[in-house]
Amino acid sequence: MNIIHKIRLGILLLVTVTVLGTGAHLYAPMYVQADATVRKSANGAWSYIVLDETNKQIQITALDDSMVMGLLGGAPEAGKVTIPSTIDGYQVLKIGDINADSSVKGVFENLAGVKDANTGEEYSIKQLVIPEGVTVLGTNCFKNVKCEEIIIPSGVTTIGESCFQDSKIEKVTLPDSVASIGELAFGRCNSLSEINYGTGLKEIGSKAFIWCTSLTDINIPDSVTTLGEGAFAECTSATTLTVGNGITELPKTAFFECTSLKSASLPAGLTGIGESAFQGCSSLTQIVLPESVTALGNKAFEGCNSLTQIALPTGVTTIGKNTFKGCSSLSEITLPISIQSIGENAFLTNYKSVKDSSNGESSVWHDEVITDAKELVIVIPKELSDISSLELTVYVNVTFKVYKDNSTVIQYFNDNSVTNYITYNIPQSSTDEGNEDKNDNSGAGDNNNSGITGSNTDTAVKEVTGEDKSVEGASEKGTGDADDKSTESTESTEASKEASGNAADKKIVYKIGSTYTAGNYKYKLLSASTASFAGCKSKNLTKVNIPATIKFDKKTYKITEVAGSAFKNNKKLKTITIGKNVKKIGSKTFMNCKKLRKMVIKTKNLKSIGKSAFKGVKFGSKGVDITVPKGKKKKYTKLIIKARK
Repeated sequence: MNIIHKIRLGILLLVTVTVLGTGAHLYAPMYVQADATVRKSANGAWSYIVLDETNKQIQITALDDSMVMGLLGGAPEAGKVTIPSTIDGYQVLKIGDINADSSVKGVFENLAGVKDANTGEEYSIKQLVIPEGVTVLGTNCFKNVKCEEIIIPSGVTTIGESCFQDSKIEKVTLPDSVASIGELAFGRCNSLSEINYGTGLKEIGSKAFIWCTSLTDINIPDSVTTLGEGAFAECTSATTLTVGNGITELPKTAFFECTSLKSASLPAGLTGIGESAFQGCSSLTQIVLPESVTALGNKAFEGCNSLTQIALPTGVTTIGKNTFKGCSSLSEITLPISIQSIGENAFLTNYKSVKDSSNGESSVWHDEVITDAKELVIVIPKELSDISSLELTVYVNVTFKVYKDNSTVIQYFNDNSVTNYITYNIPQSSTDEGNEDKNDNSGAGDNNNSGITGSNTDTAVKEVTGEDKSVEGASEKGTGDADDKSTESTESTEASKEASGNAADKKIVYKIGSTYTAGNYKYKLLSASTASFAGCKSKNLTKVNIPATIKFDKKTYKITEVAGSAFKNNKKLKTITIGKNVKKIGSKTFMNCKKLRKMVIKTKNLKSIGKSAFKGVKFGSKGVDITVPKGKKKKYTKLIIKARK
């Protein structure tokens, strides 16, 4: 007679099960549907609920592990376990519940082997056979099962969440009836080396095959239209990838840190590469992006340090943050004429992100220089004439290649003190490939600021008069101190020479946070692309020109700050020019500079001036005369007055 228990929704039934080979007993929670009837099979091995009394269909909810020996059918030496197709005259339709909580114990979870009740001999399970007629394999159903192969019959449509997670299976063949594979369904099946998909598969859930470290090939069939995040992440032995035609967008972390992946075949019709989709694929040497791709997500190829070339499709509009960061083998990339947005550090190919575990916090990251990174050339085609919205000036670790008649781009670079570019002719044939004109633009965008003038009023802060051509404009003409005209170019050149000279004796690795000398000035590196003006080697200088940029070892850094106390108590300084990229002036920067009489502030983006930065500086008719860009007088006056206290 069947033992019948009645329970309601939300109640957990505690079922006593025997752990194989130990004789110990555990209490495992079992989730049951509303008003379901849980029955015990006549032989005591199974717990189940009736799904359809008329058609005699049931769902298995639990197995008494002590009864597994009976499943061997009297042939333990074969190592074959067959789940019955009928129990007590009912057809088995489902094994486990796909809607169960992920903490619920699966029907066959932790099934590892079978011990002979008489001899105590343990038999390993080589093959587990699921009967015909089953349609659903539920949550955690075969989690951590140890066997070589599981036979899934035709008719199964759904493989639930974590169904085979952590199982020691080597081969899986899915019938054509399987339509969906749930989240983590085969997660961490690190013995799984072969997957044969059926023709009906439409959905592969998030992390479905994550950490399957024995997979050597990843093949997503054409029938799949939905691919979850991290579906094949950290499949570290996979060398090839083929994505079927049903996928239109690669999701976030889809192939994250597949470190052995060398090549990938992507489908026509693919529109986007998701965030970190190929991040950390350190063996990937080449990949062809379909012309349909319009967006590359943040970190999409970060850390792909073997990637030597990649062609951006003509329709790409968006390149995300850190997209090619750390791609140290990438030597050239051509921007598409459709590009509208480029994220921060997208082309920072000579820096990599490294976890900092020195303080025990592995979640802390920092940037580290890749000393053997190739120099990246970014090609700007003639058709791409307006790059002002792309802020390419921040990518200082590259050489820009500009068509020689692209005057708009060249003017933009000159206006923004970009010196790391060359001009070229668009080649008409292979014989024209090398037809390039080197352009020495050192400091070209920021040298002629002598036209900055102002009316002689009692107010210390004055604006540029006339049209607002910006104080940075290289095309402006005027009269002024001749030795102001090339200071920034000279400083940049001296820095380059000094870096080269030091390198002859000992290779210098420039580190973020350290201070270095260039000519008469000192600079502290703030990031991979910015630096602060830290002061002068000598306090005898009467005139100082803080440049827009500085170059160390062929890398250019924007000067975004003037360090606190940089000129404190300087008794010689009379004239100073503050570059166009400065956003911050530190505290006590000009404190007690009593002879300071002229200051030109060229930046339009000054955000803050620190406490007492101008304390002790003379103002009034015999004091400092300050010139600022047009439209900035009111704002900058407030900052300066506050900084006099």
